[in-house]
Amino acid sequence: MKTYHSMKMALLIPLLMPGLEAYAAENTPPLVSGAITLSQAITLVLAHNPNLAVYPYDLRAAEARQIQARKWPNPELSLEVEDIQLSGASGAHRESSTTGLGLGEGRPAFVSEWSRETEGGSNNPFAEAEVTVNLSQVIELGGKRSRRIIAAARDRDTVTWEYEIARANILETTAKAFVAGLTAQEKCKLDQELVVLAEQVLRTVSARVDAGRVSPLEARKAETALATARLQAENAERDLTAARSALASLWGEETARFDRLEGILESVRDIPPLAALYERITKNPDLARWGAELEKRHAAVALARSEAVPDLTVSAGYRARHASEAKGNGWTLGSEGIYRTRFRSESDSSWDNLLVLGVSIPLPIFDRNEGAIKEAKHLAAKASAEQQAARARIHAALNMAYQELANAHASVKTLKDKVIPSADETFAAINEAYVQGKFGFLDVLDAQRTLFEVSERYLEALSAYHQNVAALERLTGESLWPEDVSDTTLNKE
Repeated sequence: MKTYHSMKMALLIPLLMPGLEAYAAENTPPLVSGAITLSQAITLVLAHNPNLAVYPYDLRAAEARQIQARKWPNPELSLEVEDIQLSGASGAHRESSTTGLGLGEGRPAFVSEWSRETEGGSNNPFAEAEVTVNLSQVIELGGKRSRRIIAAARDRDTVTWEYEIARANILETTAKAFVAGLTAQEKCKLDQELVVLAEQVLRTVSARVDAGRVSPLEARKAETALATARLQAENAERDLTAARSALASLWGEETARFDRLEGILESVRDIPPLAALYERITKNPDLARWGAELEKRHAAVALARSEAVPDLTVSAGYRARHASEAKGNGWTLGSEGIYRTRFRSESDSSWDNLLVLGVSIPLPIFDRNEGAIKEAKHLAAKASAEQQAARARIHAALNMAYQELANAHASVKTLKDKVIPSADETFAAINEAYVQGKFGFLDVLDAQRTLFEVSERYLEALSAYHQNVAALERLTGESLWPEDVSDTTLNKE
């Protein structure tokens, strides 16, 4: 039986950012034939896993938000036209009358005078209009732009950590799927050996029946045991097919095209002490991401505070005003008789040119952004609490996985060194004694069943060992044996 080296995976060796392009590429996974190793499976998964393929888009979106955060507010161009007449200029009328006592040529005289004037303008509705073209620009105060840029950068950091978490998860899933497939493959070999052994037992029993030494009933029992072994072998083949398909689906294939999994399953190394693993837990991506998350939340608090500072708006513009023009005539009735007058006034230029300047700033009387600031502070406090909860959760998971690994390690050692050799020797001795007529066929069947049950338990213990190695490497963010981190063959003893 082959052995399988513990998963030498550095779960958090970050890929270079250009490598993300491979995940979004719309290409068909290469056909895999023959044998496949864990390192090859990991390469295929990192390049073609459908779940990882979505993260480059999230990263690009975060980078786009960074670009947008650097932008200045756009200037505003406005055009205003005022004093447009809604009806024709029909003219204005003024009437006045004067009565009094005056002195004329040295003698008193009674003066009475009445006058009426009509003043008219142009019939053009824009004759007295004012046209203003204004350009205004918002000047952000309080460091809003720099705070916005920092917040966008922290957001991008959290997106990167989300990818690292997904990558670590898929690496753990790949390792466990490979172990499950390799275990199923070894189980098929074991069940085939059971079929061969059952056939040998049937031939031995049949020979004794033909010789008249035992009852034909024992031959039927041997045939039943052989049929059961063949059924178990068929079930193991189906389980292996399912395990292969599950592994191939991780890199986007619907069915597995490789023939076998190549790896070592029996090699078991001494596990590091638990205290040493606690020291490595800071590399866990689920925990490390909270550092970036806290920075993001604190950046949000700073941004909310800066938004409480009102922005200054400055403007400059040009105003053109139509020069006033008037004309009219009037009648005057007085002591000197009736007489008519005409008048007309106009400017030297038809338009007056003016420069318009302005400065405005909101008064923070009713809204000082207190609610947004408090919300950002509460979310930052929540992130700190979530970091502590994540730390406690990861410590608990690490402790549980370590205990399960220790149990599996002890089981593998005991089964390999003591139980399996004893069961093998017992079966061989009973089978030889049966040939000599010293034991019955039931003793042979019982010894045979014990041997294969022990062998299956050994496979299960090996599988549990490597499954928990993968779980611990996911929790610590690196290989349990860092000195082997560069070993990607995954086939050494």
